[in-house]
Amino acid sequence: MVRCKEREIVLRDQEGTVCSLFQGPDFKTKVNPSTKNIVVYVFTAPGVQEEQVSNGIQLALEILGKFGNGKDPWWKVFKA
Repeated sequence: MVRCKEREIVLRDQEGTVCSLFQGPDFKTKVNPSTKNIVVYVFTAPGVQEEQVSNGIQLALEILGKFGNGKDPWWKVFKA
C-alpha cells in the first residue's frame, strides 16, 4: 500500500492508488515473471518538452521489447 502525503501527485484506478510521484509503484503493481501487460508512466515538470518525454517512452519500450519480450507496444502522451 502506498501512503501518500497531503497533495501528493498519484495515479489511481478503481481499486486504489497505483503509484505516487515520490514513492513509485504500489507493491501490487510491480512487474514479475507472470506479468502480461504493463503501463509505463512518466511524470514531468514544467519546461520538459513533449519530444523529450516521447523519446524516453520510446527507449523504455525498446528495452522492454528486447529484454522482456514485449509485444505490440503503443503509447500516448497525456497532458494535464
